[in-house]
Amino acid sequence: MGHDKYCSRQNYFAILKGEKEEPPINEEFTEHGKFCEPYGVAAVIVNRGCWVDSFGKEQWNFCLQDYMKENGTTVDLSCTPDGIIKDLNCLCEIKSPFYKVEDTQTYALRHYPQIQFQLYVANTLGNKYVGTFLCIYQKENTKIFYVPINKDYSDNFMMPKVEEFSRYLIKGKLDKEFKTKKNSPKDFQYKGKMGLEIREEAMPC
Repeated sequence: MGHDKYCSRQNYFAILKGEKEEPPINEEFTEHGKFCEPYGVAAVIVNRGCWVDSFGKEQWNFCLQDYMKENGTTVDLSCTPDGIIKDLNCLCEIKSPFYKVEDTQTYALRHYPQIQFQLYVANTLGNKYVGTFLCIYQKENTKIFYVPINKDYSDNFMMPKVEEFSRYLIKGKLDKEFKTKKNSPKDFQYKGKMGLEIREEAMPC
């Protein structure tokens, strides 16, 4: 949250209203991710010794319907982790960078908001997932990280921003001032500790 310049709330709101066009998706990158995902899941299975449920089937989809509702307009929250490890009560997420990444820890932290959001939505629906196994899958430098749930991050940092933006979607317009306004990059940098435990130094591919 706050790492991607393109994903400012003002820009995204304009896209949703049709005032701006969303940049085209790089299909080559997307296909690469789809192709590598089963290999990443297999790496997690071997590393943890537990089956990743939904491997080879449709992705899990958690949808928090009517997260916010007013005058017939609703905002839903949804997420689709790449699998669930029932034996460990964890989610599974696979990332397959198109270009080789040496600093996998920094790369993994870029996906911290997505992982915490998935845990928040899934657990709000009555689950009790304690974390996510994140696999950065690439030849000769595959790494597996464990990301424990961080309720301080989700409850006090991430969700207030999601709630505020949802209210703007309901109203159909942006207020002049955001309560959580981004005056500088530091305003959207989490001050607490983002847990990220490496579980595999290197794996043959």
